[in-house]
Formats: sequence, structure tokens, C-alpha cells
Amino acid sequence: MNVYLVDDEKHALGMMKHYLAKMPDVTVVGASEDPIRAIEEINTLKPDLVFLDIQMPILTGIELLPYLREKPMIVFCTAYDQHAIKAFELNALDYLLKPVNRDRLAASIARARSQWEVLEVFQDEQMDGGLEKVVVSILGKSHVVWLEQAMVFTKDGRYTNILTLEGRELLANLTIGYLADHIKDPRFFQINRSEIIQKRFITAFEPGEHGTLTLMGANDKPYQVARRRVKDFKAWFL
Repeated sequence: MNVYLVDDEKHALGMMKHYLAKMPDVTVVGASEDPIRAIEEINTLKPDLVFLDIQMPILTGIELLPYLREKPMIVFCTAYDQHAIKAFELNALDYLLKPVNRDRLAASIARARSQWEVLEVFQDEQMDGGLEKVVVSILGKSHVVWLEQAMVFTKDGRYTNILTLEGRELLANLTIGYLADHIKDPRFFQINRSEIIQKRFITAFEPGEHGTLTLMGANDKPYQVARRRVKDFKAWFL
């Protein structure tokens, strides 16, 4: 069974590697202290099981989950036991309290072996507060865009284009549907099936054709509010 480790504490990674090296049929294929790098490596290496720290800078373990394409089994690790309920709400395979005990780790591995054939063991969910940031690819490297920097999200096939406050266009490996479901920030509104816009980006609007609304963005580009969304848009904007 191939295993990947994600923890921003170097000592914790070292201990996990030491314990796992002595367990039969377990191979640590990679480890990272950086959650952004971890996303790239997990999607490339496709491990069967990921031990994932919850409390990390930039992205928490829970915020990292939507970016994992293959959906490996997940065991959350954290020093805070109050995260246990959320871990199991996400259908994580197990939950380990740090510092990790060797016997408890062995029990998690045994549980993983028994579910090795399970294709998906957790749901793509976020904290109740919704997404706060999105990972994008810039010249082959992953970077974080905070929601406050994002002005417009536009569907681009199975990806989403993000227009930033600085006028940059960046590509995120998330669908517009996923973003619509997980962005809870009241500053954002989905104006049609393909676009989500931030309120402060709108400079004006006027009636459009067939009961729609035409918005003018700060980039002097028009955006259309679908007819069925006009009433909700006005309630949100005004």
C-alpha cells in the first residue's frame, strides 16, 4: 500500500516515516511540509492512503481535499481533538491525535488495508464557512488566490477562469458548480450558469434583452444576469 504524508511539522513527518518503515506492505512514496506541493505530488503519485495534518498554513488539510483528483483514503492527524467530528463528517478513514502513537498508527494502517478496494471514502465538503481561497496554476506552479482578490469566476470547460483585482486571468482546477456550492461569502453572486461575480467589481447595470440585466464590470466589460436570477440579484446588490 502506497502512503503519502502531509504535515507542516518536520519532526512529525520524521516520526511517521520511522513508524511506517517498519510496517509490512507499506511504502511511503512521498511527504511534504507544504500543502501546495503536496497537492501536485499526490495527484501525480496517486497514493492509496494519505496521512493529512489539519492545521497548516496557506491551506488546511480540509481545504486541500477538493484538489485531490484520485480521492485516496484519508487519515487526518492533528493536535486538536475538536477536529475529530469534522474529520468523520468528511468520511475520513481515521483520525489520529498528535503526537501519533505507534500502536494507534498500526491500527489505522490495518483499517486502511481492510478498505483498500474502496474507491471513495470521503465527500468533497468544506468547513461551514465555505471556501476562503482557491489554488490556481501559474506557469506550472500552484499558487493561492484569496477570495477577496477574485473579481469574476468564469466557467472554462471543467476548469474555472479567475479574473483578479489586478486584472490577471488565472485557471483553477475546480468547476464553476463546485465554486457556486462552496463559496459562502455574501460578496459573491452567481449571475448565470457560467459566472460568479464579486459585488465591488460591478460599476453599473441596466435592463438587458428578454428580461435579463446587463452589468458593467470595472474592466469595462459587460456581464449578463440570467432572467431567472434578476430578482435575487437585485435583492443581493441593492
